Amino acid sequence: MRHKGRAIVLLFALCVSGCFADQQRQFQRCRLDAMKAYPNDDIAAGNRGSDYVQACMGAAGYEIIVSEPSCPAPSRERFLAEACYAPMARSARWAHDIEMWFRGLPH
Repeated sequence: MRHKGRAIVLLFALCVSGCFADQQRQFQRCRLDAMKAYPNDDIAAGNRGSDYVQACMGAAGYEIIVSEPSCPAPSRERFLAEACYAPMARSARWAHDIEMWFRGLPH
């Protein structure tokens, strides 16, 4: 029983230590790459740049979750809001949701 408590504390420490920060960094990398790949496009306009960001995040293991409360109203611009993405892997999604809950952020 004691080990179970330690495992929970360790899980909590891991979650608040950067799961969402990693997602934010990945999102910024994808956005920057999109601006380099399509320098003449307004990425927020819902064109090739926003498609690039969505594909890049997907390749990095994140999917768009439009039901996220912190995600902007449905539009093409939601692909450019880091709050609209969550990890695809079940364990990572669980850790993401716990971290958002502990931080008091919508999830």
